[in-house]
Amino acid sequence: MVRLTGKQKRYLRGIGNTLPVSVQIGRQGIDEASHNAGKIAFSKEQLVKFRIHKMCDQDRKEIAQELAEKLEALVILVSGFSFLLYKENSEQDSDFWEEEDLDGR
Repeated sequence: MVRLTGKQKRYLRGIGNTLPVSVQIGRQGIDEASHNAGKIAFSKEQLVKFRIHKMCDQDRKEIAQELAEKLEALVILVSGFSFLLYKENSEQDSDFWEEEDLDGR
């Protein structure tokens, strides 16, 4: 799994502010449907925004971490009922690291 620098995480958080929510996590927490929706979202994008239902009893940070592990992604941000996950995909254009100082080298 890829490791990101603090600067790269800040950059992704900035992009994440304008992203629409791609996957909704229901009251029951992570289930097969939300897991499959996450897989589909990551097949299209590298940075995906999730939203947790307000009536969900599970801890939101635990939900984000559990789903990140299942999807082999990194937790970038957990804020309120939303969280961002990043998964590097070599098949997709890595347009996140356009600036030389963000490429991690």
